[in-house]
Amino acid sequence: NKLKDKAKSAYSLRFKPKSYNSFIITANPAALIISQLPIYIEYYLEKKMGLEIQYTSIRSPFFANFSQPKANIEYTNGYAVTFKQKFYQNPKPKSGMWYIAYDIRYSNTRYSIDAIDTLSNPNVAIPLARTMQAFEASAQFGDKFMKSLNKPGFIMDLYLGLGIGYKIEKKQYSNTSYYDTFFKTKLSEGLYLPLRLGFSFGYLF
Repeated sequence: NKLKDKAKSAYSLRFKPKSYNSFIITANPAALIISQLPIYIEYYLEKKMGLEIQYTSIRSPFFANFSQPKANIEYTNGYAVTFKQKFYQNPKPKSGMWYIAYDIRYSNTRYSIDAIDTLSNPNVAIPLARTMQAFEASAQFGDKFMKSLNKPGFIMDLYLGLGIGYKIEKKQYSNTSYYDTFFKTKLSEGLYLPLRLGFSFGYLF
């Protein structure tokens, strides 16, 4: 009996299917509407867990030439880096792979404008700039759709969540109450509740 049990155990270990571990690369071109382009890279452990890093380019106007700014036009340039861990629940190819996740995110954004003060000197542009740093953590629910759970193919990922964050603003000019009026983007420091809502398309390798 012991010999049979050892033989069964050896057979099971030898012929047990290996889990499909690979990478998923996705992006969300629709985010260009809000002047962002997020790119996601996920290390996928078949039907169990995903470890994801996201880089988001922040530009407004997104395709503008920042080296030749126009007067009285606000320019936004920055980035965000997000680390996320996903836990997949009861995955099925037809209904998707439901998951719960949590993430941490850091962003750094610079707002600049060559302002022309028509009241004091209409012929000289005043360079104004301010930055906003944000630290966030959130929890999310999501669903990943793919044709097969353990084979290469196209995927779509949807997610929704809520978090908590803290913003720090730095202004690179004096007389802030007046120069603030040149910016169309209204910034506020301190605690806030960021909403996580998005989707992406990509490929499982």
